[in-house]
Order: sequence, then structure tokens, then C-alpha cells
Amino acid sequence: MKRLILFIPVLLLTFSECKKQSNTQKVDGYYTCSMHPQVIKHEPGNCPICGMKLVFQPTGKKKKKHEGHDMSKMDGEKTKKGFTFSVAEELLVNAKLLTVPAEYQVFSKTGKYSAHIDYNEDNNRLVIITTKYDGWVEKLFVSKEGQKVKRGQLLMGIYSPKILAAMEEYLTTYQSLKEAYASQGKTESEILTDPTVLSARNKLKYLDVPEAEIRKLEKTGKVSRRTWYTSPITGVVVKKNVLEGQFIKAGQEIMRIANLSKLWVFIHIFEKDLPFVKTGQKVILKTAAYPDKKFIGRIDLIYPYLNPETRDLKVRIVVPNAGNLLKPGMFGEVHVKSTLPGKRIIIPDSAVIYSGEKSYVFVSTGDGEFELRDVEVQLISHGKAVISKGLKENELVVVNGQFLLDSEASLKEAVSKGGMVGHHH
Repeated sequence: MKRLILFIPVLLLTFSECKKQSNTQKVDGYYTCSMHPQVIKHEPGNCPICGMKLVFQPTGKKKKKHEGHDMSKMDGEKTKKGFTFSVAEELLVNAKLLTVPAEYQVFSKTGKYSAHIDYNEDNNRLVIITTKYDGWVEKLFVSKEGQKVKRGQLLMGIYSPKILAAMEEYLTTYQSLKEAYASQGKTESEILTDPTVLSARNKLKYLDVPEAEIRKLEKTGKVSRRTWYTSPITGVVVKKNVLEGQFIKAGQEIMRIANLSKLWVFIHIFEKDLPFVKTGQKVILKTAAYPDKKFIGRIDLIYPYLNPETRDLKVRIVVPNAGNLLKPGMFGEVHVKSTLPGKRIIIPDSAVIYSGEKSYVFVSTGDGEFELRDVEVQLISHGKAVISKGLKENELVVVNGQFLLDSEASLKEAVSKGGMVGHHH
């Protein structure tokens, strides 16, 4: 009887424990460190790296033990979109994850480029004064660089034996034919078209003797010792290389005159910015000399080739220079505001993770669930990424703490496959 009494409590205790266990749900998971997610253990303890208490990380659904299901299966799984997994609340808090919604909007940006200001060489705005003969600068009306001159204003008088001989030859030919033609009643225009006169006259023109000097010779019948030169444009003498009385040789640069009312500004852009620049596009130039002033210009030329060494593209801009405030040689910054046509999915570029030739983002699906999503990035510029495939408007992407999620995804995939695997960076 005593044995029976003792046996009954034991049976009752055993039955009670079995019943308790049958109603208790077990959660699949492992223990990890919130600071070192690469640590994985299947029992409680401390982190071998920092000594912090390990945090339990659930990885599967709650299952009853007596159902006989595989209790070691992880909840990370591959979907049509990407690899999904869950993260413990403690890890989310420590990681300080930040998510933002994907936006469907027009993509615009303002590019900022270092700029260099130079002379405008279009439309005769920069001229170099030279001669095609040797001679002496007997009279010089330009005293210094920076001197302003107007078109037609006298620059210098040059004595050249070669020019003097050519002018005397022309005058003799012209006057003799003029007398002969006068007796025949021919006009001045007929004289000038005579082959002999035309040949002698063209010789002077080929030597760059000004038309005004030739007409003066025809009118006065006197050969001047000096040939007088005037400025071909209105501008500023930016270079003066001779003194009065100096001997000059044919082809020597005597002076340089520039019209500064419009200048060229050069910038260099990379290939990725090429869709954002167009000929005729308005830009803003800013300089250190005038920090509060904006100079408005337009893109004049996009060079048709890339620099093979720097892999960038040269762009030329024309900027009006009211008051001649801008100086060739100055540096500045050009702002180019541009917009891509149509609306696009846009996210912060910090949300994109690159793995080889592929790009990924972590999409939050709620309640600690995340999906590692494969996406196609059309372009990245100024902190924004334009996504052409893989995301929809308002889907939440992780922009901070991806490396923790990256470790979690890799670890869960590894545990589910029985080994350490995962995507590589």
C-alpha cells in the first residue's frame, strides 16, 4: 500500500509535466550579441568579444513540441522579390534603423562645377596684331596694357622698305593707266578692274596694308613713309609687346586686343552628368570676387569628345560681362539646374548596397520583417538614387543600419543552409 501511495504522486507529477509541456510553445531562435551580430550561440551566455549578455533572436514561428515539426528551421526565406527575414526588437533599437518611403516624383538637381573664365574668341572678339613684313614701329599710340581702344582708332605707324617699294610700284601702275583710260573716257571702277592694276593692288592687300591706306595713296598720289594701322575692334589692349622705335619681324605679335563684353567660361563634367546638360541651357556663375552677385550665362558648346586621361567632358559657356567685372583667368563655380523628363522612383543613395554588378536595398515590411530586394539603379547624383526596377512608391527602404541587417540576413541564410554563406561586398 505504501508503494502505491508513493507511485500515484509520481504518476500525477509526470502527467502534469507532460501536459504542461504539451501546451507550451517553443520558439526557434539563437542567441547573439547586439554589438557583434556575427556571434551565434544556441544557449544563453555572454559575448566572447565584448562580454555583453547575449540577446535571444527568434527566427521561426512558435510550434508545439508534440507536433513533431523541425524546430531548427529558420524563418529566412527566398521570395520572388528577394530574401526575407526577421530581426529582434532589441537589435532594431540598438542599430537605430531609419527608414524612408520611396518617392515617385520628378528628378531634378543642381550640379556645381569648378569653372575657369577665359577670353571669348568668337566673332572677332580677340585679335592679335601682327605684320607680314619686317619694319620699324616709328609711332606708337598705345602706351600701356589695359588701355581701352575703339574700332578705327590709330594704334601705330610702321616704316617698312618692302611696303614702301610695293606702294610706289602700285602708284606708278595706277597713275599711268589712269591717264591712258582717261583719254578713252573710262571710269575709275574700270581702272581698278584692269588686270595690271588689280595685280599691284592685291599685292598690297596680301601684305595687309589697310584699305584706307591704299585709297589714300590713290587719292593723294603720294607715298607715305609710314603705314598707319587702326584697331579692328573695340576693346582693351591685353598684351603690348613693342616699344616705339622697335624693329619688328614678319609674324611677330605686336599687341593683342580683346572685347570683354562677353566671356567664355569652361567647366568639366563626368559622363554621368551628361544627361543634365544641353546646349542653350541657362546656368549661374558665382565668383569669390563677387560672392553676392550671380552672372547668368548659357551653354554654348558641349565638346564632342572625352578627355581620355581624366574621363571628363569639356563644356563651354558664354557669359555677358556687364561692367567688365569678370576677368579672364578668374575662377568660379557654375550651377547647372536640370530635370529629367517624367517621374521616377527616387530614394536616398545611402539606401543602396552594391554587391558586384548588382544593387540591393532593404525593404521594411513591418513587425521586424525585412526583405533584401534586388533593384536596378538608373543613376546616382547628389545624394539621390533613381530606381528603374525593383521598388514601388511608398515602400519603406532602410537608409541607416543596413550593415546590421546585412549581417542578420547572411547569418540566417547560413543557419538555414547549415553553413556560413551569404552575398558578398
